[in-house]
Amino acid sequence: MGGSKMTHTPELPLEMRRNGFDPAEELARVRDDEGVLATQTPFGGTAYLICRHEDVREVLSDPERFSSARVLSDADSGPAPEARARMLAGMLPAFDPPEHTRLRRMLMPEFTVRRMRRLEPRITEIVQAALDDLEQAGKPADLITHFALPVPSLVICELLGVPYADRAGFQERSARLLDTSSPEQQAVARQEERAYMAGLVARARKEPGDDAGDADP
Repeated sequence: MGGSKMTHTPELPLEMRRNGFDPAEELARVRDDEGVLATQTPFGGTAYLICRHEDVREVLSDPERFSSARVLSDADSGPAPEARARMLAGMLPAFDPPEHTRLRRMLMPEFTVRRMRRLEPRITEIVQAALDDLEQAGKPADLITHFALPVPSLVICELLGVPYADRAGFQERSARLLDTSSPEQQAVARQEERAYMAGLVARARKEPGDDAGDADP
């Protein structure tokens, strides 16, 4: 190839593949035929892809048979149990009721209608700024880089009280967390994000801001 460097675009996981707004042909076939497919995760483990709405509802509503906590704690790959416990601490998908219910109840006041309405003007500013950046970037437009990634990341920064000086780093880690082509980088970014958030919580406990206790009853 004349010394040119070949690049490889990783294939999206089956559940993320689309044909326009429709699922990819293979995904639609699984949904219409068997409905469940064993598949390999980016981390090397086996997972089951469930494609039918009624099956998804059944799995999500029956933690006895389909336990998130048991699957994650019994994993035969990845870090040792102690390290895995530290990694999953506070992560909602890693728990079943009643612990999942307790943690979710703690978070609910941050997602009330009143809280969202208070955030609406700032979210509008974020969206407008992202659209301006997209326009200034010119054609061809990269919707992922200039809109789909930064908008939710910056809204999360508003929810969590991430200082403005830290937001570029927060967005960079968020991008790596969503990059399914590199599980190793995902793991590193996850550790970095947890360490950053632990520091943010410690700082807020030491020096509470004006938003302390600013939750709906």
